[in-house]
Amino acid sequence: MLKRLETAGLVFRRQDEEDRRTFLLELSPEGAFLAEQVHHRLEAFESEVVMRTSEEEVEAFRAVMEAIGEVTDGRNSREP
Repeated sequence: MLKRLETAGLVFRRQDEEDRRTFLLELSPEGAFLAEQVHHRLEAFESEVVMRTSEEEVEAFRAVMEAIGEVTDGRNSREP
């Protein structure tokens, strides 16, 4: 995936001067523009969803998403 982003001109890869075994990624101007566009579209989408749901439903959704994040990050705070 990284190679495709690089080939598309969305990111630059450069070697880390402090640790030559690693490299750093940087968004290109085109990549930064695309990221900003995606961010705005996601905000608009979220606003549209929130307008169609109750506050309780939004909070329940956020709780479920947090739980999914904890499990996928290996931070399972509640043992089954």
